[in-house]
Amino acid sequence: MLKLSRECNLHCTYCYTKGRDRGRMNASLLFKSISEILQTVSHVDIIYHGGEPLLAGRQLFELAVESEQENLPSGHTVSNFIQTNATLVNDEWINFFIQNDFHIGVSLDGPREVNDANRVYPDGGGTFEDTYTAVKAMNERGLDLAALAVVTPQSILKARQIYNFFLGSPFLELDFLPCTGRQGSEWTYNEQETLSPESFGDFMIKIFDQWKTNRNHKLTIRFFNDVIRTLIGLSPTLCNFSATKTCGRQALTIDCDGEVYICDNFIGIKDMSLGNIANSKLEAILSSDRYKVMMSKVSSLPSECAHCCWLENCDGDCTYHRFLRSSTLEDVSYYCQAKKRIFERIYSWLST
Repeated sequence: MLKLSRECNLHCTYCYTKGRDRGRMNASLLFKSISEILQTVSHVDIIYHGGEPLLAGRQLFELAVESEQENLPSGHTVSNFIQTNATLVNDEWINFFIQNDFHIGVSLDGPREVNDANRVYPDGGGTFEDTYTAVKAMNERGLDLAALAVVTPQSILKARQIYNFFLGSPFLELDFLPCTGRQGSEWTYNEQETLSPESFGDFMIKIFDQWKTNRNHKLTIRFFNDVIRTLIGLSPTLCNFSATKTCGRQALTIDCDGEVYICDNFIGIKDMSLGNIANSKLEAILSSDRYKVMMSKVSSLPSECAHCCWLENCDGDCTYHRFLRSSTLEDVSYYCQAKKRIFERIYSWLST
């Protein structure tokens, strides 16, 4: 995911894999991308994710870090992040992360029975044991860890167990994402696989009601922190709270084939591609007519949003969640009603 922030930061996520049918970015394309990105702004955050990025192999990551240092302009800086399920993490990977100051995000949905309901190996075996063993090993070596948990149908009845699990874990930061399934050529949502707004709202409110009683704990839940930040007039840190300003400006994704998108959620959707860095320069893509049209589309909110009391807090919500309702982005977010309920609950708590 490539993000250009208001402070002239740039974040780029390379998707080496996206599901079982996708390939990996070859070395020459990776190095070309790195070289062009580093020339764009004074600070760059490169975020590797997939699929599972560690499948690309440690050697390619070592070459990527070398390429960063070789192409980094004087006075510019770069930081590296990775989002992984950690099943391949061993001592060699941990050494690499430490030596190159990587920031680690781990994809883990909760305790064993929740995580292993969906995150499994090809033979059907659960991944929790290997993931959590790696989490403990990284923590013991001093790495600060963040967790990304997908809220699934297996999650919604176990909010208390999930919260208590993460509360007792080594993670310092946690974020939740609702599960969304895709279908058809436009990749619109699949109702059978997509978590409903009602279920997501119920789950997040249950989590919040527990979180608000443990505010002195080390675990930060970014979603709640950002809601509070917007309610007291501060800028959010998550892109889905400032999508009209972030998508395509502070956030872009480069897929393994070089296609550039405003977000990794849109990978594979031809109409949402901005161009291909394999045959065009990034600078040209970001100044093209196609890019300008996409920015106009992303920045124009549905008329319903203009009359919403939460507009300054949610900024129309995640662009992809708007896409789930309408490929033209002319309808409100699929999770609009859920977000309204959550904002109201947190606002009421702050007001007491």
